[in-house]
Amino acid sequence: MPSPLAQRVKTLALTTIVAGLVWLFAEGESLATRTLEVQVEFPLDPESDLVIRPDDPNFTGTARVRLEATARNLDAAAASVGGRVRLAPGTPGVPTDPKEKVVDLREAIGAIKELRGLGSSIADVTPRSIVVNVVRMVKRELPVVVEVPRGADQVALDGDPVASPATVSVRMSESVSAQLPERAAMAAVIAEADLRRLRADGPQTITVALRLPKELSSVGEPVLVSPEQVTVTLRLRNKVETLTLPTVPVWFSLPPTEDAGKWTITVLDKFLTDVQLSGPSDAIARLRAAGGAAGVKATLELSSDDLARAAATPDASTPAGGGGGVANAGASGVGSGIISRPVGFSGLPAGVTVVNPGVPVRVRVAGASRP
Repeated sequence: MPSPLAQRVKTLALTTIVAGLVWLFAEGESLATRTLEVQVEFPLDPESDLVIRPDDPNFTGTARVRLEATARNLDAAAASVGGRVRLAPGTPGVPTDPKEKVVDLREAIGAIKELRGLGSSIADVTPRSIVVNVVRMVKRELPVVVEVPRGADQVALDGDPVASPATVSVRMSESVSAQLPERAAMAAVIAEADLRRLRADGPQTITVALRLPKELSSVGEPVLVSPEQVTVTLRLRNKVETLTLPTVPVWFSLPPTEDAGKWTITVLDKFLTDVQLSGPSDAIARLRAAGGAAGVKATLELSSDDLARAAATPDASTPAGGGGGVANAGASGVGSGIISRPVGFSGLPAGVTVVNPGVPVRVRVAGASRP
């Protein structure tokens, strides 16, 4: 058996431990306070029928909240309140009737579920209450009208721009909706910078922000738009420009069945002058940058019938008996004559045409002498 002294020491130690535990428990259960700076917000829910807006000119959006909780739960209670409190319509202390004008911040913040679960309470809130407006909202479907800048450097469009979606939902107060005319529309205003970035190679889409009708742009009540942006599909119209080429060389071609050595061909009009081209501005600009006539040719295609007919046609420029005309063809075996044929053009960019394509060109055709 333990000695009486050892028994007393054991009892004293046990008593000390129990007393310490009791003290710790009592200390943890004692009340403590903490003051928090809390940002009070009234969320704008696009689908809600009610919107709360502060009407108190002295309310800055910040409230000082004095929190009371046990020392054990104080940190958790402060975390449950946080630095931001969002008070939606229907929250305890927040009215839902437009006739009511006061929000009880102590009641509203004290109703936080997590806070109550910790056995904590709101000792005080400054300000205790604020004056608000309860706005009842209604929804209107408004058409979207696309507006294009009308400046001096206006970009020409092919057809009207098309917005998608063609209508958007706009939520506003009942009083504002009653004053909004039936013709009201949302405006999708295309920026000039977006127009300058468009290409002339088919329809394109751009994203455009919406602008409220003038009747809604200056109201002091909330206006909620969904969606806030639309896509606009549009197509540039190719601007037609002209370019005059000072000279264009004339080339000729023979059928693949003809022996080039059988004929002597002389193009009398070796160049065409002042050839006018017409086409899209971007294609004309590329031609101009390349030096105009670079790559553009006038081509005369001669058929076998053309060659035979020309060789049998008298050349009026050759004097009789001069040996160059049909008069001596039988003796020398050589025929020579001039015919006039329209030319075609090659080397033109897509969309570019010649204003007067049927330009006639004269060519002298002579049959080679037979040995």
